[in-house]
Amino acid sequence: MKQLEVSRSRPDDDLGSVAARALGSIHTAMYGGAPQATRAWADGNAILLVVRSRAALATDPSESSVGPLEAIQRMVSAIVYRHTGETLRPGGRSADPQRGIAVLAFEHVPRFTRAKVTLVAAPPQPSLGAC
Repeated sequence: MKQLEVSRSRPDDDLGSVAARALGSIHTAMYGGAPQATRAWADGNAILLVVRSRAALATDPSESSVGPLEAIQRMVSAIVYRHTGETLRPGGRSADPQRGIAVLAFEHVPRFTRAKVTLVAAPPQPSLGAC
């Protein structure tokens, strides 16, 4: 199995550009050539990837339980995580084979957010005393 390579992320790279490069590498590995174009848009935690290709991006879904677009989404998420440590949760996907366009949606899931903890002294408890 060939290892998919995406050039190491630079600190100023956003997740969308890392994901777009990953998508290009995956397309090359699966279809034997680079896509005609890949674009990424990000808005808050939402990332949208669009790929234009001459390859048949949508095939008969009966051939496997995981369609090619879903598999590509999973691979993009895995590569982005490997290179950045950030998680992209796959969302919706759509393809128009006649136009050679596929759209993949992702949600960026932040690593974690630290909860602010405020320590408050507990009020003194009344003694139970003897009965």
